[in-house]
Amino acid sequence: MTAELIYKIPSVLGEGAFWHPQRQRLYWVDIDRLMLHEHDPLLNTNRYWQLERKPTAIVQDLAMGLVLGLQGGIAAFDPDEGRLTWLANLEADLPTHRTNDGKCDTSGRFWIGTMELKAKAGEAALYCIDPQLNIVCKEKSLSIPNGMAWSPDNKRMYHIDSPQRAVRSFFYEEETATIRFEKNAVEIPASEGSPDGMTMDVEGMLWVAIWGGFAIHRYNPADGKLMDKVTLPVPQVSCCAFGGAGMDELFITTARENMSDADLAKYPLSGSLFKVKTSTKGFTVNRFGGYPAKSSGS
Repeated sequence: MTAELIYKIPSVLGEGAFWHPQRQRLYWVDIDRLMLHEHDPLLNTNRYWQLERKPTAIVQDLAMGLVLGLQGGIAAFDPDEGRLTWLANLEADLPTHRTNDGKCDTSGRFWIGTMELKAKAGEAALYCIDPQLNIVCKEKSLSIPNGMAWSPDNKRMYHIDSPQRAVRSFFYEEETATIRFEKNAVEIPASEGSPDGMTMDVEGMLWVAIWGGFAIHRYNPADGKLMDKVTLPVPQVSCCAFGGAGMDELFITTARENMSDADLAKYPLSGSLFKVKTSTKGFTVNRFGGYPAKSSGS
């Protein structure tokens, strides 16, 4: 499969792809430029909001609004009014840290990673924020906590710490949000790139963005085998999310972080937004159960 360009833009660090099922919009961020984007695939239009902190992750609240992972914590965001409402601090006392990738589980908890700005090894962590805004650290001594997903039967959680070059499988208990390491479900050779963002399809297969690999890889977590591949014309493939009216389009963010002028001349679409039509579908996203930005539209 080959991804098609849908929006050309020189994002420095495009990330956080999130499909809003009610709005039928794709939301994504440019972390380094402090921008939150909204893309309308039907009209092929894009608008953005300039934020004051680095945005890294996007989930939905119980209504029509968003909840963002930002440097220093999480906040609710109303796209209709452009209003940001701070919810909770997260490593706000560490100015050289920021949040990174995050998603919600089926119980409405927001799982989100934090990392040191220069990706210093061992300085990252994985947190779980429940609907009452209680924060629990689930893992420490990580480096670049990235993509996550839950198996269709909800018995396993998959998580990427990019420098480990693996998708790690954890036994997962939904009621208590307990995770216990099982194994490396997928291992990516250094020659292929580094795993970044990730999503899962309804067949239980993992779609992993391969930073430095010009591709999205589809893996079977049961045996770690590569099932399919989406190629892109840019090296830094950062995140992916299923969306579209039939949930059978895979939207893909990319980046141009630290690329040389020569590299940018060779790969001028770096930082742009892409998509590919797939033969499978994705799941509708779980919502954060702690903050309905509006009382209507749920």
